[in-house]
Amino acid sequence: MKNLAIIVFAAWGIIPNAVRADSPATPRPWVATSERGEYLFKMVPAKWRKDDEKYVIGREAFGVAYKVTEDGELDEIWRTEGWYTFEGYLSEDGQYFVRFGPWASDQKKHTDLAIAFYDRGKLLMKYRVRDLIKRPELLTYSTSHYDWKAANQTKPNGFKGGTFHLAMIDKMTYSFDYETGEIIISRKDLGVVRDSKALTNQLSGKDAATAKERMAELLEGGLIKRSFLEQLELTDIYEIPEISYLSGRGDSAVWIANFNSNDGWLYDEEVFLKEEVEVSIAIPIIDSKKLRATVVPTEIHDTIKTAIKHPYVGKLIDEGIEWIRVHIRGDRLYWNPTELEEYLKRLTGRVPDEGELRNWANLVIKIYDIPGFQSIYVNTLTGSLIYEEESKDPWEWEPILQDRSGKQNNANKTLHTKH
Repeated sequence: MKNLAIIVFAAWGIIPNAVRADSPATPRPWVATSERGEYLFKMVPAKWRKDDEKYVIGREAFGVAYKVTEDGELDEIWRTEGWYTFEGYLSEDGQYFVRFGPWASDQKKHTDLAIAFYDRGKLLMKYRVRDLIKRPELLTYSTSHYDWKAANQTKPNGFKGGTFHLAMIDKMTYSFDYETGEIIISRKDLGVVRDSKALTNQLSGKDAATAKERMAELLEGGLIKRSFLEQLELTDIYEIPEISYLSGRGDSAVWIANFNSNDGWLYDEEVFLKEEVEVSIAIPIIDSKKLRATVVPTEIHDTIKTAIKHPYVGKLIDEGIEWIRVHIRGDRLYWNPTELEEYLKRLTGRVPDEGELRNWANLVIKIYDIPGFQSIYVNTLTGSLIYEEESKDPWEWEPILQDRSGKQNNANKTLHTKH
């Protein structure tokens, strides 16, 4: 029997608007060279002009790759147009180019471009942030954007040994075949540092002991069910910057405490399919002194059991579930009430009441060998399910409502429009 990994997210004091104020960086011309310097890539931003009272693009952004000749001249070998990046890498032979996405601003769906691969300027493959991030709760947010790349890691990003290496902020790393853009290997890098200005490495030694003592005090003094304290064992704890969507106002910092179950309290051969399941629990600290969580372990168990009986989740199970997370905050089995209310209003044509909202739970499901993750809402009373489906625009997502039998049940289809 495998241990069930429990992760508790505790907001360390609620401070309104405690996110970093910033603005998008200004695009500028720059040059990247191949490893030996025989090839170079020039990136030039778009040029804007004023047309009456509006600003319009007078010249598209473009990039040009050159070979340095024996005479020191630059011979153009390929070019691209229509996009700009602040960071890119040129292969040793000048044929392949890898660029990172621009300012990542979709803080809700994480649909921003993360990385794209090109062969002589022709797109081979691209990935969104949501395709690569496995722990979206570890993204760091500012007023206008969020960070998804690691601040530092064991092996730097770039071309390495016939592959391209990328480290994410949640410690996941990817080795890509840069000639196709396909993922070859994905693994964790425990040397990843999320934010160089914050305490982001896992605490150890004296610091870890102090953090555990503090968490123990909060657990004992808070509004949290005794069943959690009796069945969970704290293993480690570390800090991340902000998770603003936990409170809707911005949290000064968040401590993450990792727990393991003592006796497999959520283990059930039918429910967990003989796999280890990870459950995420968000518990805001009240007055910096108390934790509040009135959800009980049986609610988590029953939520997952209800979800896996739904035909949509059954299809995911057939593909092979790597992990499931239940998002819990206080007495709710979801983090973001605004998102849930928006979905229900669009799908049913009416504003949900408080009692209805209490019956919903949010689960995040990761399928083996498939980039990204699937977020769903399940109604623990009716068995209905809401999931997101990619629209005609590959960067847009639509909520779909199904009843417990899998029949689509969007009562007000006129509200079923783009975000």
